[in-house]
Amino acid sequence: MVQRKDLASVEDRDWPQRQKEYMKCQDCGASMGGTRGDYYSVPMEHIFKCASCGSQNVKIVVDVTTQKIIKS
Repeated sequence: MVQRKDLASVEDRDWPQRQKEYMKCQDCGASMGGTRGDYYSVPMEHIFKCASCGSQNVKIVVDVTTQKIIKS
């Protein structure tokens, strides 16, 4: 259950580490914006639902990239 207050904001001290976070539905895979400013018109206690399927199984995620050596 993700609420607006859980999202990153440019006003946060840890903004440089969190600025690439976004919300992703764990049921259908739809992605949604991930900053408080994206949803400035809803209360901080607002619980997000997926815009595509209506599920509340939404998580805050960040993409992680790794490198694998295939030939040296």
